[in-house]
Amino acid sequence: MLSVMDKAVGSIVSMIEQNGLANDTIIIFTSDNGGIGLDNGGQCGGENGSPLRGHKGAIWEGGHSVPLIIRHDGKFPTGETRDALVGLSDIYATICELVGIEVPVGSALDSVSFADYITTPEAKQFLRKYFGIYQLQRGKQKQKKWAFAIRGQKVKLVHYPHNNTFEMYDLERDISENNDIIHEQWAQKMFNTLYQELLANSPCPGNSDPSEDFDVQLDGNLAKRNCSWSQSDPSRCSGYSRYKKACRAHGVRLNHIK
Repeated sequence: MLSVMDKAVGSIVSMIEQNGLANDTIIIFTSDNGGIGLDNGGQCGGENGSPLRGHKGAIWEGGHSVPLIIRHDGKFPTGETRDALVGLSDIYATICELVGIEVPVGSALDSVSFADYITTPEAKQFLRKYFGIYQLQRGKQKQKKWAFAIRGQKVKLVHYPHNNTFEMYDLERDISENNDIIHEQWAQKMFNTLYQELLANSPCPGNSDPSEDFDVQLDGNLAKRNCSWSQSDPSRCSGYSRYKKACRAHGVRLNHIK
């Protein structure tokens, strides 16, 4: 797999360089999730994200923590790394800022630009302080496998809604998420802050109030709708990131959600 990836990516980068386009091209290399996992059909070692725990679809870091490499010759520094939290959804707003255009109205509502952070590692004031992760599965019986998590930089809180239990992990010391620190005194001091952020970033807007309005884009304009509007026709969930989450939280079948 690695050799095929190197050949595919390498051929594109070589073409860009050979045609003198490196100074005019932003190259982004990343993945949309971790290894697929043996129980989901993973083969040939692609399921192994060691030392990260878990695989695609899991609440653990092995499910969603992925490499992100960005290159723009003459504009971005080379050989440097960053350690702040960013998500793939943030690439949209970042590219818009880098090329000097406004994010279209109603688009990328959950995208946070990290353009300044690419060139200046100290420019963290507008970055995410927290990042939510959600493990949601189809069907009422599988709701018992739901799990929500919030990362506050290097500390992660995991919540299992079906029995209201929690776990916490110090990712700086325990990247494999093997040691639950929920009962340690210093971790308990952070619990309330992380839990409030988890509620604020939960899968449904309005702190899980199905009657509260949120924005959707209709015919190029922003409109106010709520979860009842989504439930009446699940196909409406397609393409609207904020009320996709509302559908999930209020029982709309997930296979309708793109």
